[in-house]
Amino acid sequence: MQLSELQYYLDKTLQIQQDFHDQLKSIQVDFNNQLKTLSSELDLLVKANQKILGELSFLENETNRLKEQLQIHSLSSCLQQNDTEKVLSDTLLEEVTPFITRSTDCRYPSLFIGDAYKLVHSMIAADPLYIASYNEKGLQNILERFNPVYQKRLRPYLLSNGLTSGYITLPHKQFSCIVCWNIINYLNIKECTQLLNIIYNLLRPGGTLIFNFVNGDTLSELKEVESYLKPYQTVGDFFKIFNKSGTLTHRSSEADFIIYTKPGTLNTIKLQPVLGEIIAKSS
Repeated sequence: MQLSELQYYLDKTLQIQQDFHDQLKSIQVDFNNQLKTLSSELDLLVKANQKILGELSFLENETNRLKEQLQIHSLSSCLQQNDTEKVLSDTLLEEVTPFITRSTDCRYPSLFIGDAYKLVHSMIAADPLYIASYNEKGLQNILERFNPVYQKRLRPYLLSNGLTSGYITLPHKQFSCIVCWNIINYLNIKECTQLLNIIYNLLRPGGTLIFNFVNGDTLSELKEVESYLKPYQTVGDFFKIFNKSGTLTHRSSEADFIIYTKPGTLNTIKLQPVLGEIIAKSS
């Protein structure tokens, strides 16, 4: 092979190497540009994802807030729309009242939760008698049924700060009798558990709790449950809630109600109602 041919092939090889180098450099430049573009798009996606997560967190918090408000307003609305006195027929009163009367004692305070004046009237022996309601109008209506003298023995409480938070100001482990009427039957089991656990802590040992509920095991109540008018509840649910022992009795009349007695014995040093008046000492 002549020297000229060798030089030719050498130049050709060098040209190929240069072309390959140029192509490789071009590919690297394109790759870096695409990588920068992808990196920028990824940053945008990360920022967009963070924004979406922030909005989802806000929506979740807002949803929980609205649920809580809806729970408050729906309960209040149920109490306002349902005429409790009409629901309490004479037959039902004759069934429920004796249990309330036997559980109410002038030596102990009692608590009524709801708006049914006819049931409150059966608790007038209590000293004092606490009345708690989610409905300000209903609470005022009960108070106005009593004369000014007896009203001094009443302790009204408006439960306006959610389902359970309003109970924090009530005295714990003091009540010998608590009647909760037309409240539990509007709550689902989770809400029932929350509320009944709080009420349990308000009862003194040996105290009695009486409340009505929706018995989903009966055909009439099941129809209302299926129509979404009331939540589904059964007697067994409440046996599970009150797993702290005690005595639970289910009664069925025109409405199903439960009588629960907390473990222990009622004890007090108070022998009779307070007849005097406590006045501030003058300075």
